[in-house]
This record gives sequence, C-alpha cells and structure tokens, in this order.
Amino acid sequence: MKTTKKSHQTIDREISDICRILTVSSGKTLMVVRENPAKGSSCKGMITIFSRFDFLRQEEMAVSPMPIARYAFYPDTLDSTRLGSVAIYSTNVERMWLNLKNQTTLFGHPILDVRIKIGRNPFVDVRFKA
Repeated sequence: MKTTKKSHQTIDREISDICRILTVSSGKTLMVVRENPAKGSSCKGMITIFSRFDFLRQEEMAVSPMPIARYAFYPDTLDSTRLGSVAIYSTNVERMWLNLKNQTTLFGHPILDVRIKIGRNPFVDVRFKA
C-alpha cells in the first residue's frame, strides 16, 4: 500500500510538471487545465487544452468548451512508479498521430510506439520505453 501512495505522488508530480510546461508553451490563445480522473480509473491524471476564448466564454454562453486536446496519463504495467503511456484525445487524431509517429520522445520520455486506437472516441496511444 505504501508503494502505491509513493508511486502516485511521483506520477502526480510528473503530471504537474508536464502541465506547467504545456501552460508556459501554450501562449495567450490556449488554456491548459489539470483534471483529476474518475475514481477507480487506472488513469493517474489528465491535462486538457482549450481555446482560451471558448473557455472564458463558457459562463456567458452556458455551454462547456470543446477541448482541443486531452492527455490521459497511465502508469507502466510492470512498474507502477513510472508513466507507461498517454492517451491523447484530439479534434484531429490523424494529425496528432502524424506529428508523433516520427518523434523519439514526448514530455522527456522515449517513445516505444504510437498508434491510433478506438475507444469511446478515437485517440492516439503513446507507449513509453521502460
């Protein structure tokens, strides 16, 4: 039980660092929001990127803004103390896949594999090397 708490804190800290990096690099037109996953989910954290205009306009329009991208982070299946993969939901999954398929790293992690998968919505599954 102690190991699980420690691993969660380590992964949580890493997701916070990624959120800060995305926030700094997003400029004035995008809004980066850190979200908690649903209870009982294997997901350890999510980061969602919105158009700043849509995000700020939501109160007056009484509608939720559409995310541009959502990153859902998962632990490694063999070592739960480290990130193993990220599912990226995007308004253009094919473009996201094309951008990532030739990259060697994402958020400082070496990439093992990049695939488009179909769940409730299509997403790009990026698995990290151990």
